[in-house]
Amino acid sequence: MGNRLAKAPEKMILGTKPRAGATGCAISDDGRIAISSHSSRGQKPWTCVVWDPQATGDDKEVKVLSGHKGFVSGCALSRDGKIALTGSFDKTLIVFSLEDGKCQHVLRGHTGRIDRCALSADGRVAASGSIDTNVILWDVKQGEALRTLDDHAKSIRGVSLSADGKVLMTCCEDRCLVWNTDDGEVKHALINNEYQPNTRGWGVFARDTITKREVLCCAVSPDGTVGVTYDKYSEREGWLTTWRISDGSVLHQQKLTDMHLNRISLSSDGSLALMSTRYDPCSAKKCEIMLVATPRGKRLHSFEASYGTNACALSPDGRFALSTEGSRCVMRDLLAGGAAGYVGSRGMGGESKAAKAAEEAKLPASPTSLATADESKGMELKRLMDITPRNEEKER
Repeated sequence: MGNRLAKAPEKMILGTKPRAGATGCAISDDGRIAISSHSSRGQKPWTCVVWDPQATGDDKEVKVLSGHKGFVSGCALSRDGKIALTGSFDKTLIVFSLEDGKCQHVLRGHTGRIDRCALSADGRVAASGSIDTNVILWDVKQGEALRTLDDHAKSIRGVSLSADGKVLMTCCEDRCLVWNTDDGEVKHALINNEYQPNTRGWGVFARDTITKREVLCCAVSPDGTVGVTYDKYSEREGWLTTWRISDGSVLHQQKLTDMHLNRISLSSDGSLALMSTRYDPCSAKKCEIMLVATPRGKRLHSFEASYGTNACALSPDGRFALSTEGSRCVMRDLLAGGAAGYVGSRGMGGESKAAKAAEEAKLPASPTSLATADESKGMELKRLMDITPRNEEKER
């Protein structure tokens, strides 16, 4: 059983209707509301779909949010599932109320397409990153920009906010920065390089080697204590790094081969990371969704995605994994048959004592308490997360 969970996660495809390609996804605290953004050439209007994973039937669509005049490139969701944020190639963000599906604000300020967006747990603070190289912090309630952060010199590839909205992590091609949102100052420059692709040769061979590290994605944990980045230094190899946010120090670094990560999502305390990979034509390796225990980088489970993955999201308690696979939005129960049996069954069976106690207390149960409720599955997950550090070769 080495590096895997006791049982493969259950897979639930949230929708069966034909839809445009999925570009982003987000999930509420309790996993009962999910959203996915969709875009494709020639298809209008560009939309964001709201899902109810507990709904009966094959298609679990609740409502469709529309209003953008360009591709919807990403989305974010408040912790209670009442506020949704979408970003678009039309250079705007739209704030939606999910209670009635209506637009609350249209946020304007970027001069280029928006590629990434994030939202605080209470839905009051938002952040967006654009090809114009700027990151903008927003007051969601007022629908106004708080400040523009312009320390990046290239297109923004990653934007991640802590739950309280006070810690922001952003990355572009050659830099990864941690910000204090109260004053807009950079706390740490975790990665600071001048990216210089090798220009020798022609076509694809011109990028066979990269002389410095190229940052592809980043994420900060909801509690603001842990950050994870992925940057590559060649076409086939890269570094997965876990950081301590308080002082910007490295907790763990692991070399990955033929693993081109494009999104990372963390559990509340950063102890679990969900990662999605894009298709690599060089190695012909298929797309994967991976669950990893941080900071040691121990892989708990990986499952092959049927189609290309553009985004993934992990519920704060580490129970549910959401991913976009082609035009589909897919949800997986990471503790299959244990604590999360209510998904798709309206609470009938499979719920552990820890999950019920957490529900009664109105608090999310932690991944460890949920796992240990089921002895056979829980002990395996706990054992994998508590593995002592080993050298890189043995870890691989």
